[in-house]
Amino acid sequence: MLQLLSASAVVAGTYGNWTTVDVGNTPLYKIYQRYSAVLLRVYDTDTDQNGYVDLYTLPIVTRSSPMTLDSYLAIAVGLTVMTVNETASRGTQYVAHYFASAYGYTVKGFNNKFHEDTELLPDQKIDALLYHPDVTDYRRLQASALFTVNGLVHRSDISDTGVILYQGGRTITLGGDQRIGVLDFSTLGNLTTVPITDAMIKAVNADISLYDVVYFDLPEPLEGKTVFLVLGGVLFAVNPAFDIVGSQRVKVHLSRIKLIDQFYKTYQTLDLSDLPLTRDSNLPTQFVVNEFKTDAFVRAYLKLSQSFFVVLDTTGVTVQERKLDFTDHPGIYRSWESALPDLPVRVGDRFAAYNVKEQDGFWTFSVPHATLDNKMKDRGGEQDSMGVNYQLVRDQNESYHPHYYANAEAVYITKE
Repeated sequence: MLQLLSASAVVAGTYGNWTTVDVGNTPLYKIYQRYSAVLLRVYDTDTDQNGYVDLYTLPIVTRSSPMTLDSYLAIAVGLTVMTVNETASRGTQYVAHYFASAYGYTVKGFNNKFHEDTELLPDQKIDALLYHPDVTDYRRLQASALFTVNGLVHRSDISDTGVILYQGGRTITLGGDQRIGVLDFSTLGNLTTVPITDAMIKAVNADISLYDVVYFDLPEPLEGKTVFLVLGGVLFAVNPAFDIVGSQRVKVHLSRIKLIDQFYKTYQTLDLSDLPLTRDSNLPTQFVVNEFKTDAFVRAYLKLSQSFFVVLDTTGVTVQERKLDFTDHPGIYRSWESALPDLPVRVGDRFAAYNVKEQDGFWTFSVPHATLDNKMKDRGGEQDSMGVNYQLVRDQNESYHPHYYANAEAVYITKE
């Protein structure tokens, strides 16, 4: 039997500072909702020793349990009790971000359906192949990293000669840029990427659309693991919009992510031409609002090569997002302290390649693309040939302020 002595936790959505919390009489599901990491100091009556238990290593069923923590510890068996406080070494394990070309990597247009030596037309090079003359084990690289193309995360695979970035070639062509980033998770553990299939997608019931809430049944057990979601190339890490609710099941509130806004952020730089939306050749930025809310659209968006789950083989992962201050110089941001030269920096929703240096007594990040179009969603009503009203949404620049400097933040993904 275990008795709770004290507990330390990181409040969900904060910058990762550990605080002492009183959670013994709190229902388990509320603890999971309030804190992104919890370490319990316990007394083991069977061994007559003190130790530590990571709350996120408990069975998945506890995440929805109304039982209090004290009551659960009194009857639980088989829990892993550590003898060392893992929070004492926090900060040494974090996700690093590298600009691939700076480390000798080369990228070329590719198509995973053809042999890599096949002569391809430009529009056939839909994928990208990342390779390095001195790397022979791409499996090891791909098992501990996510890859970005112009700042957006793409699902990857390996071949004998490199890492395949699905639809990376199309993203490079549409964006007119070729910046490949590597998000290195090796200090946290290994990861697997799980593409989303129709068989994984489960509706709550017939009355609730997938646009609001959707369940996913993943093909592997999730106990003792951390799950991230990539949606349309944007990484959602430890986000309140989704949660593990079963041994292999994840619940996602897509209504909190706002798929229409998500679509407009990337529709000019990702190939989204296969999505089931009515397009007007005279107004290519105009779409019918309700078409975004159909199950057909949601399923197609979830099955993009830039939409998938990331499963880490570890727990205790926290995410801090620290805003970088603007300066008077476009594309240059000021750090809050001495900057880590390999910390991921996100500009808008995209991870950016950057240079960091000391300047005028403080540390600065310089990024290549910091200006975004100041879009506004202009909504208007129309009637079809049957007299039925429908709503349109159109993307257009704000005429008075057509551009703005994007917010930038350092993303500190660490294992506590």
